[in-house]
Amino acid sequence: MKKKLLAMLMALTMVLCFAGCGASDKAAENSDFENINWDELYADMGYSDELFEEPREAMEGIIGENKDITGDYDESLAMEFTNGTYVGKQDGDVLALKGVPYAVQPTGKYRWKPVDIAEPSDGVHEAYYFGHSSIQPEDFQEWASLYTQGEDCLNLNIWTNTKDTTENKPIMVFIHGGAYVWGGSSDPLYDGADFIRDNGDVILISINYRLGIMGFANFENVEGGDKYPDTANLGIKDQIVALNWIKENAESMGGDPNNITIFGESAGAGSVSALMASPETDGLFQHVMAQSGNCSAFFRSQETSQEYTEAIMGIAGAKNMDDLLALDEEQLKEISLKLYLYTEEYTYPEPDDEVIPMDCLAAIAENNTDVDFMTGTNKDEISAWIIDYGGFNNFLKYMRWSYQADRENMNDEQKQAIKELKESISPMEKGDFIKAYFNAVKFNVPARNEAITHDEAGGNSYMYYFTEEMDDTFGACHASDLRYTFNKPDDDTYSEEPADPYLMKVMQRAWVNFAKTGDPSIPAGEVPGAGAITWEKYNEDTHQLMVLNSDKCEMQTDPLWENYQIMKPFTNFE
Repeated sequence: MKKKLLAMLMALTMVLCFAGCGASDKAAENSDFENINWDELYADMGYSDELFEEPREAMEGIIGENKDITGDYDESLAMEFTNGTYVGKQDGDVLALKGVPYAVQPTGKYRWKPVDIAEPSDGVHEAYYFGHSSIQPEDFQEWASLYTQGEDCLNLNIWTNTKDTTENKPIMVFIHGGAYVWGGSSDPLYDGADFIRDNGDVILISINYRLGIMGFANFENVEGGDKYPDTANLGIKDQIVALNWIKENAESMGGDPNNITIFGESAGAGSVSALMASPETDGLFQHVMAQSGNCSAFFRSQETSQEYTEAIMGIAGAKNMDDLLALDEEQLKEISLKLYLYTEEYTYPEPDDEVIPMDCLAAIAENNTDVDFMTGTNKDEISAWIIDYGGFNNFLKYMRWSYQADRENMNDEQKQAIKELKESISPMEKGDFIKAYFNAVKFNVPARNEAITHDEAGGNSYMYYFTEEMDDTFGACHASDLRYTFNKPDDDTYSEEPADPYLMKVMQRAWVNFAKTGDPSIPAGEVPGAGAITWEKYNEDTHQLMVLNSDKCEMQTDPLWENYQIMKPFTNFE
């Protein structure tokens, strides 16, 4: 599937972000956006029509528009919600409802406004097709970006196993990643049918939310922006509205409104961490799982937020909010692409002490301390970016440049930590230090901080370390765990070898059991050929975590504990 495109990219030695960043640096020196050669910047990214052929064809094959139903319909395929009755499709044991709106759509007068839960209705509607993706740049690696886009993107999908007639099933809500710029629930990797076919004792839901300039642009300082004070974190607000809708409609889908788990990967993990820290989410969920993401390294400062806004205004040629509101969807898509070409650094949420606390760790110690929390990282997270930079050598060039930029902001304690980190890597091969640095700062340190903080506040914390290597290039890289999570053994994004069935079953049952009980332990007999797997809690004293690998899944003393102790000075590093 995607691996073919990635192999093609690397074979052609196209330099994606490294070349693009060089071009962006030149563009950044020029405040006159009209004089930027956007076609040249796009060409520097190394994109070609050929790279888009397979994913575009795949996504075009599933595109459709749900319609109203005025005649008879099969009531066994329908669910009656507060905003209408929605009729899905049955495939074997799995009933899927797709594209169900959960909120007032943020179109027209609601553009760049917080929206409420969907209004009550007694209409009947198809739920056959995924809803629109949020407006975003098209990218051949983000397949949902090639689905139909629109501002009316606040929709969700539901998968339930009708063979399993258990009442009040736990509900698992997945929030997709994509750097808060890309992605959507229509990505085939996130299709929940395969997961629910083998795990019928839960209900799986995936949601869309506003991205990029529609969901994370702060316009409060723009002329007329006083009427749009909440724009910086609209995407997170959308997620909260979705959770309110799910809780309100849980019983209609056969679920338990008091047993809801939120989980996400990458930016989705940053989202669920932020939701756990938020004072606005009390009672909306009972369990949280963050896969390779956090609410420390996945956010931006107010300064970078302002730079992002200035770039939007310059690229759009806009002077005020009226100019922005006059833009149509096609113009918004074009601006989104140009923003990506110009800079990709300023698209994260912005702590505001309303929805997202300024001090995430302090908020985790204060809010939602009664929820159960599980987090984890992959052994070679940063290696996934080898794809983006067009090969290993270009990856090292860019990451070294990025490290040097970071070093300018390091204090003496952090510089000493860097020295100790280098000394801890023996023998050191090409790229080992750079990978260890970014793995620690972006993933390992923040994840452990969150788990320990939640434990010390009285909550239950669990942790995993995913070490299953895809191949010699990517190792156990960022997002390589997703095919195990979603029961996609043949997904070849990072490996042409099928996923190991033992590891896949262990991960799915651990995820499901955590959703059911708040404890990811697996009783004997749930995984064929395996006995009971007891998952101990993570804390600063014993720091025990689950190592996930096809050879064996077992509790170990945290293999990165020494690394964590060395790199703790980077806890609040920007």
